[in-house]
Amino acid sequence: MKIKDKLIPLLMLIPILSSCNNNHVDVANKPSDANFSYWINQTIKEEEFNLACAEFLIEGDIIPHYLDVSYEFVIKDDGLEYLPKEYVCYLTYRNASNDYCISDIVITDPNITFYGLSLTSDRYDIYFKMRDLGFAFHGNILNIAEDKRPFVFDKDGYGFMFAENLIYICY
Repeated sequence: MKIKDKLIPLLMLIPILSSCNNNHVDVANKPSDANFSYWINQTIKEEEFNLACAEFLIEGDIIPHYLDVSYEFVIKDDGLEYLPKEYVCYLTYRNASNDYCISDIVITDPNITFYGLSLTSDRYDIYFKMRDLGFAFHGNILNIAEDKRPFVFDKDGYGFMFAENLIYICY
């Protein structure tokens, strides 16, 4: 009887203790530490979006991209506008209300963070943080330090790719 009296309270602690270590995130919600304008799958009214982003086309592409207004195009000797070295840009689609919806985010600015990660984060930190947040990893963990190929993670239809000079997020 004494063992049973001690075992029952311990068994009751298991759900409480396991819930304390639940770091899984709802990817649809913008992380609190994200220091850029819009999050993936976010809907923005046309007026606001036109003030917050500048449209540009990549040569050979018909889909407009939008540079966050925190960045300025670089004007070169030929008089044309080029993307700066470091930036955040968005790809969008229009919904039935004609609002902009963010479908893709491209980040090349090492100062941009989300989930405590950035382009300067260590590859192990990226792997363990994303795994702890409930993302599935697609790659070979055995050569994580030597393998310079992009890391790819997904969760709930959202994709995250961490490359050497680029982070790509899509829905």
